[in-house]
Order: sequence, then structure tokens, then C-alpha cells
Amino acid sequence: RLLSFMNQNAAMDATELLPALKVNIDEFVGEAPQFDDITMLMLDYKSKEGSEHMIRKKVVIYLRLSKEDGDSESMSISNQRKILHDYAKHHNLEIVGEYVDDGVSGYTMNRPSFNRLKDDLNKDLVEVILVKDLSRLGRNDAHVQLFITNIVECDKQVLSLGENFDSRNESCLDTLGIHTWSNEKLIRDTSRKVRGSVATLQKEGKWLCSIPYG
Repeated sequence: RLLSFMNQNAAMDATELLPALKVNIDEFVGEAPQFDDITMLMLDYKSKEGSEHMIRKKVVIYLRLSKEDGDSESMSISNQRKILHDYAKHHNLEIVGEYVDDGVSGYTMNRPSFNRLKDDLNKDLVEVILVKDLSRLGRNDAHVQLFITNIVECDKQVLSLGENFDSRNESCLDTLGIHTWSNEKLIRDTSRKVRGSVATLQKEGKWLCSIPYG
């Protein structure tokens, strides 16, 4: 429980983290009587090279956008890129590569840049993958879970900001299936609505095709 809390709040500094941890402990204990003292000491580590020193890992970002994501600016490629770069800067991570699939459905795992990312993972050119949320990796429940399982087995890492997901955190892996199922459900719901709309237009005798040319 402590490890999960620390991972989920890694962006806090020591002065914020300590009181937040105490609150979390109090919520967990509830009204149970206290039978021992609690002493907590938290150290904020600064490297000799200063706060500008970057952690030397092969960190890359993966960006994806498609029609199923709608027209929201928050989902745009540029906004995804900004969010991930801000996170990396805050955590002293140096981004060494970027993979972008723009206009490609998340239901298929056969995407140009995603395929290139998998090749680079196999070549040990990538150690950590940063994504805005897990649906960027894909909206195919089984295939995304299989991809992350392979990441874990290869001692690589996926960090997804939207869900506070870290593939090296056991508690995150326990809830992975909930997220991937929910992401695929959006695709299925959208497909069902489209089929319903087409069926309604057909019943009304509406023209569904483009105007013939020639």
C-alpha cells in the first residue's frame, strides 16, 4: 500500500508528500485504536550534478489520435506531446524519441509508428514508454494487455499519466484489465451507434452513398 501511494504521488516534493501520507494512513486506520507511535522521516534527494541532471534512461513518448477520440483539443497530438514533455521535465527524464500515429484507429495494433516502436523495443533502443493514457497504446483489450505483459517480461516499462499507471507496480497491473476493457468498450459502443443510425436511414429510404460520378 505504501509503495502504491508513493508511485501515484511521485510528482509531489517531500514537504507535500509527508502530510499527504499521514492523511492516507489515518484514512486507512479509521477509528481503530492506536497502539504504537508513528515516526516518519522523508529525504528529498538532490544529485551532485544538480536538479537539471537528467535520468539516463531510453525514454520515448508514443502519441496517437483517431476519429474515435473526437475533436477535443485535449486529445490532440500537440497537447499529448506537451503533457508528456512537461511530465518528463518535472521528473528529470530525458526523452530520446517520439512515435506518432495520427489518424489511426486504436482497435488495430498494426500501426506504422507502433510497429516501429515494437521493433526498437526488441533492439533495446527503448526502455521506458510514456503515454498520455492507456487508450493511446490501443483500444483492443486483449492485445494491449498482451503488449504490456511482454513489456514487463522484457524488463521494460510503460508509464501512463491518465491512470497513474506504472507497469512495474503490481497494484497497477491488477487493475490493467479494467482500463483496457473500458477503452475497447468505447469502440464497440461507437460502432453500435453508427450501425443503428445507418439502419434508421435505410428504413426511411434515405440515400447512403456518395453521388455517382460520370
